Amino acid sequence: MTLMLAKGLSALLPVVAHLLVLLAMDGYKLVRMRTVLLALGFGLVAALASQTVNDAILKNTSLELSFYSPYVAPFIEESFKAVWPYASVPSKSDKKSVLSLEKLEATSTSPSANINNETSSRSVSRYFIR
Repeated sequence: MTLMLAKGLSALLPVVAHLLVLLAMDGYKLVRMRTVLLALGFGLVAALASQTVNDAILKNTSLELSFYSPYVAPFIEESFKAVWPYASVPSKSDKKSVLSLEKLEATSTSPSANINNETSSRSVSRYFIR
């Protein structure tokens, strides 16, 4: 158990280092720390959920790990991760979501944010997966 925890923490180190570099380079501060932490938390939940589903499928089917790992598991994992963009960006009919573009536009220090709403929406939304 200790070895597994050590491996898990060592796997997180490059991710956290990369994230800190990206946050330091974000000169316009378009993404708030709360949003980053929510995305990381969602990623953790998605990883645990996909591991649970993958373990259950492997246990209850006759699929071999050598076939399952490259062909089935990535589809399940990516399906779980694909939920975040849809949960975080509001639809046109529903303005409520985990992440609100209006809040980002209001706090943006981007020069284009002061031009008009359409321009600032484009400058903010280019940072999000659609």
